[in-house]
Amino acid sequence: MCSLIPKTVRICAGPYPGSPLEACYYYPIGEECIDYCAGAPTTPPGGTVPGDSGLPPDGSVAYTIELQTFEVGYKAQMKPGELVIFNNMTRINQLRYLVNAQGAIDLANELFPVNQLNTKADSFRHAYFSLWNTYSINRDLAKQLGDAHEEGTTNNPMEEMAKSMDLWNNYAGRNLISSINSSSLNRRNDFKNLVLSLMNAGELKYMKLVGLEYYLVYTNE
Repeated sequence: MCSLIPKTVRICAGPYPGSPLEACYYYPIGEECIDYCAGAPTTPPGGTVPGDSGLPPDGSVAYTIELQTFEVGYKAQMKPGELVIFNNMTRINQLRYLVNAQGAIDLANELFPVNQLNTKADSFRHAYFSLWNTYSINRDLAKQLGDAHEEGTTNNPMEEMAKSMDLWNNYAGRNLISSINSSSLNRRNDFKNLVLSLMNAGELKYMKLVGLEYYLVYTNE
């Protein structure tokens, strides 16, 4: 059964142990917070998370202030088709998608504190994000969302090259789902190492400047 917690409670925006993002917030004593239970996600004071019919595999998602802020900015960057898919997802899957996105951005910046656009950092971020979406949502939605984010065509060869790069790295990330250790308790570390291994083996792609021209090459070049 759901219960009210009339005390300070620490809620984290992490859909399962080892989530790529752990954004935590302390609700002060006196505030009531509905705890997670079967079929009902937490609604913090003033929160807007509706009921959902399912729960994450082994944890919960709380709609923290940090995640609220990230959602506004991230949705503004979504392509029209991506936003349609997002808006038709269950709220739990929406939160998973946001948590995965923030985690991928943070880890890519941590591992590669350089330019994040069309570089090896970019290839890592796309593959890592796609792996998390495949694991925590499902493979079909992960592909639909990834493809929709790259929708549209241009007459700009650089933009088309970047699109091809992102689609390839998304595909590579989704395929890693068959390599995960089902008994692991540290998904973040495991998924990071899987993607880094893929990168070092030259299975991801990035845009490399050779002379005055950019070329789409494998990540071991």
